[in-house]
Amino acid sequence: MLAIPAVHFSRTHFVHQTRVYRCASLCSHTTRQKSRTRHVLITRAGVAAAPLVGSQQFATLLGYAVLAGSCVRSFPQIVRMSKNQSAQGVSLTSNIAELVAYSINVAYNLHLAYPFSSYGEVVACWLQDIVIIGLILRFNSIKGWRVWAGTATFCAFLWAVMTGACGQQVLFGLQASTVAIIALGSRVPQIWMNYQRGNSGELSVATCMLNLFGNVARVYTTFVLTKDNLIMAGVALGGVLNAILLAQSLHTAHKVIQADTGGLTSQPA
Repeated sequence: MLAIPAVHFSRTHFVHQTRVYRCASLCSHTTRQKSRTRHVLITRAGVAAAPLVGSQQFATLLGYAVLAGSCVRSFPQIVRMSKNQSAQGVSLTSNIAELVAYSINVAYNLHLAYPFSSYGEVVACWLQDIVIIGLILRFNSIKGWRVWAGTATFCAFLWAVMTGACGQQVLFGLQASTVAIIALGSRVPQIWMNYQRGNSGELSVATCMLNLFGNVARVYTTFVLTKDNLIMAGVALGGVLNAILLAQSLHTAHKVIQADTGGLTSQPA
């Protein structure tokens, strides 16, 4: 009689152990599946992130390359004007408008703490614009109270945007307006002046070319580093207008070469 309960206990114990083993096996299998899924997700995320990191690094390097090129962007223009002692064909309105737009752009980028590689060339171009404006004023004999009043107004404006005294909403609105400032205030007057004159005057081909290359590179760096639509719109429109200016300056250079060649060939006759 004592053996029966023992056998019954042994079978119950065996069944219980079997169930425990099956549960443990199921849990282990589930854990392995979760681990494999997690590993696949991490691997895919790493593969997806690798091109992004590479693009950001390339965009940063390209941004610094644009900055390096912008340091000499207006150098050919400055040299040409200084050598010829003339600002003929160089629009004062265009350069002042560009200076204002660049001031807003620098203040906007500083306010949003964007990386310097995404807008550094604007600072270099801003400084060169001041030199060009000074040369235009000198060679066109523009002086007196108008120069002092304009300088004082610009300094007050610069203080307001750089210190944030104008307010964030106003600064954002000004940044949006730079698209129109660059187009209507900076590039269009120069394009129209070239069209009316029939030539680009002292406008430098090299400077126009550097402007266009800088715009093309900045479209890419803006898309990768900041994805800011306001900046992107201004850069893209500036690229189109700079392409027109480059075409005009190349056309003028071609006409000059043709005139020189024609003069040389007509002398023997």
